Amino acid sequence: MAINTYYFLTHWTVEATLDEVCEILEDTASLSRWWPSVYLDVKIMNEGDTKGVGKIVKQYTKGWLPYRIH
Repeated sequence: MAINTYYFLTHWTVEATLDEVCEILEDTASLSRWWPSVYLDVKIMNEGDTKGVGKIVKQYTKGWLPYRIH
């Protein structure tokens, strides 16, 4: 069975500062807490360095389409 790789780009407009948005997105472990209907499971595989560079996160997600994505 072939495994395909896909990249999904999204563009959001929010009323927040860049620092506020970065703080929320950096806390990837909490994604399933603030959006449980989309982020079914989030696991930190590698924390990366002190600034998060190299961080690896495994996500199990779903959206409006009847697909679930790992």
